[in-house]
Formats: sequence, C-alpha cells, structure tokens
Amino acid sequence: MSLENAILEHAAAIRELAAAMLGRPAAAPIGNVGVQATTPERTAKADDVELEAAVDKVVVDAKKQSDAKPAAAPAEGATSKGEAEEQPAITYEDVKKYIIALSRKSRESATGMLAKFGAAKGPELKPEQFAEFVTAAQSELGA
Repeated sequence: MSLENAILEHAAAIRELAAAMLGRPAAAPIGNVGVQATTPERTAKADDVELEAAVDKVVVDAKKQSDAKPAAAPAEGATSKGEAEEQPAITYEDVKKYIIALSRKSRESATGMLAKFGAAKGPELKPEQFAEFVTAAQSELGA
C-alpha cells in the first residue's frame, strides 16, 4: 500500500466519521456529488472545507454541552463565587494567635472575648464561631 492510498483511506475514514457526526448517511458522499470519498479526483479544497465545517460543528456542540452543566453550589455562607475563593477557611491555629494576642493585651480581655462566645478556653470554641471570633478579636485589638 502506498502512502497516498493510506492517506486517502484515512481521509475517507475521517469523512465517514464527520458524516456520522452530522447525521448524514455514511454511504453518501460529503462533497462533490457522484465522486467516492476514496478517489484521488476529489479536490483537497472541498475536503478541507467540509472537514472544517464538521469540526466547527463538533466544537460548538461540545461548548454548548459544557456550558449547560450546572455550576457548583457556593460555599455555605458565601454570597458569590469570588467571595468563597477570596476567604480562606479560618482554622483553630488562627484563633489561637488572636487569643494569645488578646492575653498579651490583658488576661481579662482574652477571657472576656471567649466568654462572649460561651467558652472558657480556646478549644471550646466551635469551628463555625472561628470567623466571628477573629473579627471580634481584630476590632478589640484595633487591627
């Protein structure tokens, strides 16, 4: 088999695939009427135009399908996607730093802030209280 024949067979297979994707019958010629897909008489320009059109249709269909997928639910408490990405989760280590900073200011300041959240010490704070605690501690520290 010569290279030219292999290329023509490959091109014919691509045309058949494009025809199937476009919903045309596989036996029907795609371009020049009456000329079989594997004959060298078929012009390369017509093949290229048809193939580009088929590829464009596939790309547009794929884009429509990807756009149609539902978006992920926003993080709890977030009002927008950007807000959820901008605010990293506050860990106990973050809270601990603020408790230490408050205790350096005064022991009463630290214990008073913890008492506002119903805790006698840091580990008694609930994870859902961390963000509010940090905000309150920042305002207490003047940061």
